[in-house]
Parts: sequence; C-alpha cells; structure tokens
Amino acid sequence: MTFNQNFERSKELIKSGQWNDAIPFLQKTLTTNGNNSNAWYLLGQCHRFTNQIQMAIEYYEKAIALDNSQPSYFLALGIANQLIHKYEESLSALRVATTLDADYVEAFNSAALTLKRMNNFTKSAEIFDAAADALARQFIKNHPNTRKAMICDYRHVKGNLWINYSLNAVLYDAAQSNIDGISLPSSESAKFEYLNRAHGGLYWEDILLNDDKNNRAILPNFLDSIREYFISDKRYCNIIGNKGMVLETLNDKDAARLHFNEAEEFQELYRK
Repeated sequence: MTFNQNFERSKELIKSGQWNDAIPFLQKTLTTNGNNSNAWYLLGQCHRFTNQIQMAIEYYEKAIALDNSQPSYFLALGIANQLIHKYEESLSALRVATTLDADYVEAFNSAALTLKRMNNFTKSAEIFDAAADALARQFIKNHPNTRKAMICDYRHVKGNLWINYSLNAVLYDAAQSNIDGISLPSSESAKFEYLNRAHGGLYWEDILLNDDKNNRAILPNFLDSIREYFISDKRYCNIIGNKGMVLETLNDKDAARLHFNEAEEFQELYRK
C-alpha cells in the first residue's frame, strides 16, 4: 500500500471504531511521513480509546510539536491528562484549545469536568456557563442572519436558562460588530411578527437611530430558532445537567433544580 492508501485505510477503521486495527496502518504512514501531525494525533486517539493513555499523550505531544495550531490536538491532550488525574496539565492544554478556538464547546466542557474532579466547584460552574455561551455563539456563527433562514414557530417551554446564554451570544456578536445597543421584541411587536412574518427568517435587524447610534433589534425568530437549536443539540442538556450537579454539591439546591428541570425538559423535547 502507498502512503495515502495506508492513511486512508486507517481513517476508515477509526471511523468504524476499530482502533487497534488502525494502528498498523498509521505506523506505516508515519514510517514514510513522520511529519504528518494528523497521523500522530490519530495514533494518539487509537491508544487513548484502547486505554493506553500514557502512549496516547506521547503521540498527542508529537502532533502538537509538528502543528500547534489545531485545537483538537490540545483537547485530546487535555482529556488524556484528565484520565490519569494530571489535572493541572489537563487544564493547561484545554486553555490553549479555547484560546485557539473561543467557541470550542468540548474544550470548555472538559475543563469544567476537570475542575469538578479537582473539587473546584465554583470555577467548574463558571466554565460550564462558558461552554453553554460558546454553544450559543456557534449557532450565530453557523446560521447567517438572512431573510432566507428557517422560520421557527413559538413553542412554550418552562425552562428559561437558555435565554441568558442566547442573549450573552447576541451581546458578544454585537460587540464584534460595533453595535451600540440591543432591544428585545415587545409582546405587541412579537405578535405582529408572528402574524405577518414581515422580516422573513431574520434573527435581528440593525437600525441606525437619530443619534447615529447603531441599535440591534432582536426578532422573535432568533429566540425561537436558538431555543430549537438547544433542544436539538444534546450538548446543551449535558452541559446544564452537569452544572446542576456542581450546584447541588455547592448546596445551591434551587439553582440546581432549575438546571436539572431544563435538562430533563429539553431532553424530552429532543426525543419527540
């Protein structure tokens, strides 16, 4: 087999979860191209998922030495160090991952879990919030604000934690876009929008006011769409459920229950 054939075969085996079978093909790949950082990373993944954690760490570090611009390499290194209780090393790697990608949900979530294992529950709860904020920012990044965007209908949900994460993401995006202020739809304007859908699939409309200030008017479709996004993405339930456990450990029973309830509600809606 050629270099490319070995590498492609290893990726096929990894995709089907055949970690051990992929190792010889990766080793052959690296024999002919030892500078392939992705092959070293995948070799690390194979060893991690066959419970050879120390070897996995060695291979992740070789991948990073060749290419330190890949957040996934640092995430993998952070998780591996967490598994063998090297928590400071884990956090160090995960910090780099979130520096490289400020919206890397999995890296924030892994950091929060690491802090939980370190019994730093207050900081863990804070980083779970950062994970949920990053998830909301991913929605904005991946769903352009256009009239052609999908229109979602209103759905009543009991939980409202998701609203805070949604608005945090809007504020973050507005700051990057030099928006001076943000306004939410009134009940009257929301009813009118539901009746005529004058703005199509728009999530917001930026308006230049008389004082030359840019205002971002949030439209109902944004809140409806991001709510459905949180329902459809299992990561959201995992994040707030895990935060609920941390809050329970901190003896904040009321806040913990709010998080558990919303995780259960959204999980049930996901199943439907």
